[in-house]
Amino acid sequence: VCPSEMKRVSLAYRRLAEIPREFFDDFGRDIEELDLSHNSISDLRPLSVLTQLNTLILDQNELTSHVQFPAMPVLHTLWVNQNKISNLCLFVETIAANCPKLRFLSMMNNAAAPSYFNQGKMQDYYDYR
Repeated sequence: VCPSEMKRVSLAYRRLAEIPREFFDDFGRDIEELDLSHNSISDLRPLSVLTQLNTLILDQNELTSHVQFPAMPVLHTLWVNQNKISNLCLFVETIAANCPKLRFLSMMNNAAAPSYFNQGKMQDYYDYR
């Protein structure tokens, strides 16, 4: 695979419990967008090798409020919809410390982010989207 083809990678729907470190050891410096949605991932530390990552999609995994984010200095878009995040302050503090350029955060359908989809109000949906 050519590095130019590795800007976007999808490992969605792979039934992954862990992030495959060996894949990122080979191509990590080139990946800018990564989709890991619909897996069972709870540990994000292996993503530390993705130095150019600007978009990360982690919908429907096993992430909690205590997830350890590696430093992601260029990440600007993060989706963590439908995970197990229950403490908004703890989660946001962790992200703020490790993702200084984050501009877009979507965390719908988590206990920490009430929304129209989990018995919240329509305004909650707009606030946490």
